[in-house]
Amino acid sequence: MRAPSHVHQGQRQRIHPRDTLLQQKLQESNSRLYSDVGQTLRQVYGNASRELCATAQLNTSQSAIINASHSIRLILDDLKAVSEKIDIITSCHLLPDININNPVNNTTLVP
Repeated sequence: MRAPSHVHQGQRQRIHPRDTLLQQKLQESNSRLYSDVGQTLRQVYGNASRELCATAQLNTSQSAIINASHSIRLILDDLKAVSEKIDIITSCHLLPDININNPVNNTTLVP
């Protein structure tokens, strides 16, 4: 945003002696308005920038949660498959009992 041609940025406006009181008041009001508009725009853009950063962080978090949820679902599917295979193995009576001799106690273990 450019400063009005009669006001240099960072300087106070000069009031010419031949300006009427109304012109002086208008110039002062215009200077205040210019300053207020500039400050408001800086605040709006600053707030928007912070909101964009927060939105980006939320998107990153959402993506991580989705990935974690997918991984958990795959793990649960794998666990279910392992559980089913263990059930098949334990329910199968085709395998003979295996006896293991323990040389320390001289006892026989039957699983």
